[in-house]
Amino acid sequence: IISSILADTITQPILRLYERVKDSTNSNNILCSPIGTNDEIEQLAKAFDERTLSLQYEVEHDNLTSLPNRVLLLDRLNQSIKHAKQHDTKLALLFIDLDHFKEINDSLGHTIGDELLKKVSLIIKDVIKEDDTVARLGGDEFVVLIEDTKSTDDIIDYTQKIMDEFQKTQII
Repeated sequence: IISSILADTITQPILRLYERVKDSTNSNNILCSPIGTNDEIEQLAKAFDERTLSLQYEVEHDNLTSLPNRVLLLDRLNQSIKHAKQHDTKLALLFIDLDHFKEINDSLGHTIGDELLKKVSLIIKDVIKEDDTVARLGGDEFVVLIEDTKSTDDIIDYTQKIMDEFQKTQII
């Protein structure tokens, strides 16, 4: 009897954690903790959650600029399209490509090129609205997703603000 109780005490938290991990895969609910045991199994569940969240972030973000990458941009774009259809609003995509970026990398080195990309990401993030998205597609290519635009003039004004910021001297 004692060994049966002891076995249940040991295996039940592990089985609960296993079920939560299995359920999280099926339901897109990635968190498995807390499971209420307050022991090593609980710590394992928390470590699993932390690693899962870390991996999800790495999959969806550019490792240099921490901006959303193509994966997250496509997800947000799909959501924005649905929102625009439901609320009869418009959205816009701005594609930004840095001219002569290869020459900067070749003449000043990749470290300076990386710093320039980080600076560009900060400049764009400072200009856009909080609800909009700036993403790095790779290399020197960025995309700005503008939601709830009212008119073409708003998009032109928005684009001009970004271009005005790029006209300013930047120190790297």
